[in-house]
Amino acid sequence: MQLPIPNPQNLIYIILIFSAFFFSPSVSHPRISEAGRFCGHGKHNSSSNFIPNFVNVMNFISNNVNAKRWGEYIIASPAPVVYALAQCYDDLSPTECSACFAVSRTKLPLCLPSTSARIYLDGCFLGYDDHEFSHQAVDDEYKNVKCGSSRIDASKFRTKEFARKVEGVIRNVTELAVSHGGFGVFGKRGGVESVYALAQCWKTINASGCRECLEEAGASLVGCGPGVEGRAMFAGCFLRYSNENFYGIEDGSNDSVRQTVATILIAMASSLLALFGVFMAYKRFYKRTEVYNNPIGVSISIHKNNLNFKYEMLEKATDFFDASRKLGQGGAGSVFKGVLPDEGSSSVLYSVRLISLICYTLVHLLICSIKRRDYH
Repeated sequence: MQLPIPNPQNLIYIILIFSAFFFSPSVSHPRISEAGRFCGHGKHNSSSNFIPNFVNVMNFISNNVNAKRWGEYIIASPAPVVYALAQCYDDLSPTECSACFAVSRTKLPLCLPSTSARIYLDGCFLGYDDHEFSHQAVDDEYKNVKCGSSRIDASKFRTKEFARKVEGVIRNVTELAVSHGGFGVFGKRGGVESVYALAQCWKTINASGCRECLEEAGASLVGCGPGVEGRAMFAGCFLRYSNENFYGIEDGSNDSVRQTVATILIAMASSLLALFGVFMAYKRFYKRTEVYNNPIGVSISIHKNNLNFKYEMLEKATDFFDASRKLGQGGAGSVFKGVLPDEGSSSVLYSVRLISLICYTLVHLLICSIKRRDYH
């Protein structure tokens, strides 16, 4: 029975399979929970074209959202005017964006026949009105703050520390959003409690309007402390904080960078240890296979030594080819047993099978089984 010798290339597959335990993709939740729905006070009468116009606007908006994750559209004729704006938050994937918009589109009609309405989900925004409102950063009618009911269980000192931490995170995420096209996430881990925040301005709002909206929203949201989460839903932006990480991408905090680097280093170290372990296991298995295929225990390295012996050494080792040292008769002559000067003993068996298996001269004595008189 021949034991299979493992192919070293198979080690690559073992390492790749092992590494898969350390690197796996993560997918954020589409965040379809409703943060707030606000219906206008005005009402359309049932005889108007409002409902058909509303349906048509939503169809156009849906196409835009699926194509670029936000959109706006207006129908002015026939009356009444219906304008709509939709926006997914930038950390959602296209698939998650479509799912979030689909939910908001099914919930917004609950406000009908109101002349205006806004709905904020945790992952997207959708609104309609009887006039264009996409460039309104701040509107007194839409300054809504929703604080979480849960509060941190801590002393008065820790509560103040948490409130200060929330304020700092909101300030940082506001700066990130203003300087990065209207979107930013920021997290601060450790301490009293971890705090994570997300800021999103609508694509139709310029940088100054985005700052104005987020600063007012942030000032209102700070009042939610010591609540563990809060949401500000304003005319031109959405701002949220929580003590749990809820967004789908890495944030801009130094803590996040350090944590990412640490994770990578740990994964690399673990992979190297795994590689070393696989190598040692392969080496031990190879040695066992070698012993099995070489049962007489002769080292293969002997083949590399190119053993050659002088005739005088062979005479001495075999006591001048004494008959008592003769082992038998081989195909090329007599075979003798000898003791070499280094006290090592070598039993030479002239066998084609042995030679083909070990492939070295094993004191084959040059098959020095040549009769003594041939050397005279």
